[in-house]
Amino acid sequence: MELDGAAFKIWMYLAKNKHRFEFALSPKAMEEWGIKKDAYYRNKKVLEEKGYLVESKDGLVFHEMPVARYIF
Repeated sequence: MELDGAAFKIWMYLAKNKHRFEFALSPKAMEEWGIKKDAYYRNKKVLEEKGYLVESKDGLVFHEMPVARYIF
């Protein structure tokens, strides 16, 4: 895993939930984990770029292992 700091804390927050558990990921929830609003947005983007958070028709989907992005 190549995550550190706030990106790892957000990953841990997401990973602690059961499979198929649905909830709203927000900067407010991350404040309880010691992550400030600007760090939340910056590191949420890191998780998206690395394939841990993937956009779907229903919103963001979390993957414990990164998902490869394919360009067709």
